[in-house]
Amino acid sequence: MRQERSVWGAFKAVRVELEHHGWFLALAGARLDCFPVGIERSPGMTAVMRFMSLETGEWYGIHGAEWFGLFEEAPRDLIGTAAEQESKYQRWDEWCTDVLRRAALERRRQWLEKHSRPQK
Repeated sequence: MRQERSVWGAFKAVRVELEHHGWFLALAGARLDCFPVGIERSPGMTAVMRFMSLETGEWYGIHGAEWFGLFEEAPRDLIGTAAEQESKYQRWDEWCTDVLRRAALERRRQWLEKHSRPQK
């Protein structure tokens, strides 16, 4: 196992190794709907953000999101492989990027509309 430089990296490496033997950690850090986001990915990070509803498939934004301690106990039915979790997080990240891009384009359109009108 390679040496990791963050709590999250080490946690993920241990999970992957255990998965090869059919073991899964029933902890919040292994929930399919959680992932460390932004500053929480720093070396000493010990929290994960719930970024989606597994029941409805609804994505959550960062504001108002639910946070869990990395090592908090989690129900087995919310746990998945590290690869599954990463895939869901990547789709969420793409969704966030798209939402932000659309919001920026709308603000630009509004600004142009406001400032492009002929002066009287």
